[in-house]
Amino acid sequence: SSLMTLIQTELVLLFRTGQVFINVWSDAGTVLQSRDSQLILMAACFRFCAGFSIGTWKAPFVLEKFPEFASNFSAVNAGVISVGGLASSLIGGLLADALFKNNAKQKLWVPAIGSLLAVPTFYLFVSQPDFNTALACLFVEYLVAECWFGPTLAALYDVVPGDKRGSAQGLFSTLTAFATIAPILVGTLAGSASSSVGDSLFWVVGGSYLISGSLFAIAALSSEPKATTLPK
Repeated sequence: SSLMTLIQTELVLLFRTGQVFINVWSDAGTVLQSRDSQLILMAACFRFCAGFSIGTWKAPFVLEKFPEFASNFSAVNAGVISVGGLASSLIGGLLADALFKNNAKQKLWVPAIGSLLAVPTFYLFVSQPDFNTALACLFVEYLVAECWFGPTLAALYDVVPGDKRGSAQGLFSTLTAFATIAPILVGTLAGSASSSVGDSLFWVVGGSYLISGSLFAIAALSSEPKATTLPK
């Protein structure tokens, strides 16, 4: 009888686990019914690609290009990330709320413009022959690029049914797994004889910023009705 009880318990657990996966799949499908949510999630994926590539390859690039400043880079880089990134996040959120108080989807103009402005500023970073000038350009790049997170989530929550916002957040977080491919692509390109680390980093990061900014803008221009009118 103890064996039968164990078998029954395992079967119940297996059934419940299967039901959870079915519910997750169903909720994900509901979230992705909206064209706007698809655009926002794709834009976020490419934006993660840019961020992960910078985070992985920025230090190797700088230390290879400016080896004489190796002892200074850690402190300067920490300042760029903490001050530039924090300021951008705060300003981006405040700006989105101030300009688009009554339309959450319009807040996507903040990450759209920020991502597009990050393309030339990141190019200036990788192309500068002077260490201080390069780091100043990187600081500006952080200022314009790191404003995306809050407005993006606000818009995403606005275009999915209210009871599926947790699922939307889960899908949003899952994108980080796909974005880890981008740093690998940088390494693959940099390993080829025809491309330097700086060139490879710019093409992957710049391309990711360009695509994400364009997708954010398309979503902001979309006239799709709000989530409350979508079928559940």
